[in-house]
Amino acid sequence: MVEVAVLPAVVAMRLLSELEAEGIAAGTSDILGAGGGGALPGLDGQSVTVFVEDGAHLEPARAILERIQKQAGDHTEYFEGDSAADAD
Repeated sequence: MVEVAVLPAVVAMRLLSELEAEGIAAGTSDILGAGGGGALPGLDGQSVTVFVEDGAHLEPARAILERIQKQAGDHTEYFEGDSAADAD
């Protein structure tokens, strides 16, 4: 498994849905659940790491995330500080 990004849960679920539609096997791992004692900088609430099963799908998965970010606008509260946006 290869990490795509750490995202707010609502964004992670949208990304997973789009990855599934593209036939890309992916999953998530909760890093901060309810009562986790804090949040990652720039992310409010629960944060989720999205992984792809096959490293060959990493770039297509990040391209899908970038498309989602552009559709939402570059500076929405859902994307500020996410690890994929910071990697650019």
